[in-house]
Amino acid sequence: MKLITTVFFGSILLFSCTIPQVYKTGNNTSFDIPLMPFYKDGCFGYVNSETFEIVITEQYKTEGNFNGKYAIVEKREGKPFIINKNNVEILGGFDRVVLFNTEDNKMTFALTGNDCDRKLRYHSGDWFGFWRFDPENMNYRVYNLTTGKLVAEMGKREYSSSRESRNPKLYFFNRLV
Repeated sequence: MKLITTVFFGSILLFSCTIPQVYKTGNNTSFDIPLMPFYKDGCFGYVNSETFEIVITEQYKTEGNFNGKYAIVEKREGKPFIINKNNVEILGGFDRVVLFNTEDNKMTFALTGNDCDRKLRYHSGDWFGFWRFDPENMNYRVYNLTTGKLVAEMGKREYSSSRESRNPKLYFFNRLV
């Protein structure tokens, strides 16, 4: 087991050094400005939370709070993507995404997942059940948004409809990433 763990994390470290940058940057807005979402005419945008000036116009169907310099948004087409405070699309092309920071808030990571092998499943509810196409498997990737590099590609993993096992667990030791 120890050998498998060493090989896995060693391959992640080696793999992370060979991937090119995955996003564009911009320099118009200071990343220190705290932004908060607002809603107008059926769409979301972002305002400076100190002056209430509009920084990003209302254009998103869904919004997420900024996690450091980044937020998850979605346009009417339905796929989420990550923007920075300059409203520049940083990363997209996935079905699910979660942002998280290191404890010292110096780095932001994105765990992305792409659905694959969908299957029709019955879900029972309190009063009524329903049918839904759920993915059989997910392709997971971890990006370091601070450096703009793909850190790990976990490949196809079984997707479970239960909340407890839906998200993969990631463990970072020391300064591996």
